Amino acid sequence: MTPQATHALGRSVTVAAGGVELFTYVYSPDTPVLESPKP
Repeated sequence: MTPQATHALGRSVTVAAGGVELFTYVYSPDTPVLESPKP
């Protein structure tokens, strides 16, 4: 089982292993800033 990373340029990075998606890190979300406030 080899981990595989997929980078969607300008949007996110997804890591999968064994054909199962483990996580997706979204660094540039599509939602407006007012809908996703940060502390």
